[in-house]
Amino acid sequence: MSIFVGMHVEFYKIVRWILYVKGPVVLFAIVFGGYTHINYVAMNMGTLVLLELYYNKDNIYKALGMASVLYILGSFLSKSGSFIICISLAIVLYVLSNIKVGEKIIHSRLWIGIFPISLLLNLVLVWIYSAYVYSYSDTYFIRNLFPSAINGNLKMFIMAFNQFVSGRINLAAFSLEKFGYSFWGGNLDYKVDTGLPYFLVDSGMILLLQDWGFLMMIISMVIFVFMMWRFWKNRQDILIITGIVVALWSMNEDVLISVGMNFLFFAIGANLDISKINDRMRRRKLEG
Repeated sequence: MSIFVGMHVEFYKIVRWILYVKGPVVLFAIVFGGYTHINYVAMNMGTLVLLELYYNKDNIYKALGMASVLYILGSFLSKSGSFIICISLAIVLYVLSNIKVGEKIIHSRLWIGIFPISLLLNLVLVWIYSAYVYSYSDTYFIRNLFPSAINGNLKMFIMAFNQFVSGRINLAAFSLEKFGYSFWGGNLDYKVDTGLPYFLVDSGMILLLQDWGFLMMIISMVIFVFMMWRFWKNRQDILIITGIVVALWSMNEDVLISVGMNFLFFAIGANLDISKINDRMRRRKLEG
């Protein structure tokens, strides 16, 4: 639905509507405590920063000013490491995009594949953790790929990295081993007893694979690659930056397939030139 809306409504207007609605709602939730977990504050504040960068794209000082205020507020309220790292990256890349030297970084073809790269990296980290910490049979072969000296260091690294990302890799490894994945998805059982008050897969990438299934994961990756290619081709710097941040953040939080957090779904529709598609269809009919 969001892609369809993006095809028929000017994207800048959509960004303005989301910003004007989400901003007051998030502020209200912060003041009156209307949120279930502090991470949702971080994710919503991060989304507001990305929206502000796009909305004020013609005024770099206003964009940086608004983004900085939201960044400081979000960091203070949530104390989320993911928020601090990802939004810091967004602001740094935004500054670079306005400098000639930095334009080459933003316009690198590498970013076209950032979503599948992030997905693969997420899975590799989870497999390594599974092999060295849980010793799961499906991933144990990884330990045989390296000498014993490297194995010890790799185990220390993956355990330290898991702690750095607040146990997200451990949770994803447990989920993949417990529920696996399938072609059609629907593998997760949120009622499983883990000894905690609730069970939730934080990684948007792992959630895409397990809940939506292998088929939708492939389709989603194709769509996101196409989207980033369009951003790159049209030199839409802020949307490229947003895509980079969303892809990396989705390794740790559920921002990938949430329309409320990932407004790039609207940008996909906006980058589909319907008039050209219709013209091609008419030409084919005439030629046929």
